[in-house]
Amino acid sequence: ILLISACRYSWMYKEKTMKKFTRKYKYISQPGTVSSRWFGDLTPCVYDIETTGLSKETNKIILTAMLIPSDDGVEITQFLAEDPFEESRVLEATIQHLMSMDVDYLITYNGASFDIPFTQTRLDRTRLPWSISYYDLDLYRFLRNYSVLPSEVDSLSQKSVESFFGIGGDRKDVITGRESVRLYQDYTRDGSPIKEKIILTHNREDVLQLYRLTEIMMAEDFYSVLRDPLDFEKALGEFGLPAASGLLSVKPQPKKNVLRIVGRQHGGRLINNDEEGLFSGVRFPVNTQDIKGEFRKKTADFTAEIPLMSKGSSSFVDLSLLQASDEDMERFSGLSGYVNGYLLLTENGTEKNREINSLSVWASEKLRRDLFTVQDKQELR
Repeated sequence: ILLISACRYSWMYKEKTMKKFTRKYKYISQPGTVSSRWFGDLTPCVYDIETTGLSKETNKIILTAMLIPSDDGVEITQFLAEDPFEESRVLEATIQHLMSMDVDYLITYNGASFDIPFTQTRLDRTRLPWSISYYDLDLYRFLRNYSVLPSEVDSLSQKSVESFFGIGGDRKDVITGRESVRLYQDYTRDGSPIKEKIILTHNREDVLQLYRLTEIMMAEDFYSVLRDPLDFEKALGEFGLPAASGLLSVKPQPKKNVLRIVGRQHGGRLINNDEEGLFSGVRFPVNTQDIKGEFRKKTADFTAEIPLMSKGSSSFVDLSLLQASDEDMERFSGLSGYVNGYLLLTENGTEKNREINSLSVWASEKLRRDLFTVQDKQELR
């Protein structure tokens, strides 16, 4: 439930030709059970950019917006370049803000195709040694692949989805993204405070409305829009689960005799903190029921496999053979498929998606931790 109270809007500072703006909103929300399970302990940032055009190679980022929840609501921070040549200052301030707020993952709308690669290309082109590689909950990509909305709305534009959920009329901006580009060109010539406000409002409303959309759907675990016969656990597993505090995306691929896991490494938070973000390592199985896998630095991905035991049309694992600790056993003990150290993944031919997801995330985190430990020991020799 969204409650917006009186807002505080302030111009915080001006350093050369870049400006920072903040606005706070009071907010009350109640996430669903599945949403809380996978995202409840992580700090999100709703991220959106404005650019001088669509080419990440030749155009520039001139405005970024980041919405981050706080104890009593949300805070939106924007960095605006008064001139396109100040792009590097906007990028630097953006990365520093993500780091200072301990962001674990991003929420975007088509960010996987636009905002994220555009930002990374511009970081590289301006020779800034940072990364925007975070787990990305791209709401557009999720709705396109797992919801009924593609057949329910004229287009999957953010504004169309807002109208579908009845919040489209709450917007306070009066321009489109394309109009924002033209208006910014005029703004760089005359510095009009009115044009500045219009551009900022459009960008700010994008992240605020996206946060509202995400919260609305997470409150009911996307139940009202999921395609049959999907549940949110199943859909999220196919989309990619956050693991290791957002440093990994994990996708389970259960087969008859093996649980295969594929995923991505996200090193932004580490790289930006002068730590090694991505790494390579291989783990070979010690016994026939052990986890094996490989992390690859060059391609920023990883794979893992867990052999499954079977009886009839049911499959399961012996967690003790996977070297699960007593604390790990406690982690699994609340699942319906957990019985005396065994975890049931398929019951009478029906997949147990929560159990599959939980095992996949735990195994990926364990594999990453074990390989890091081996790497550290090798460096000490």
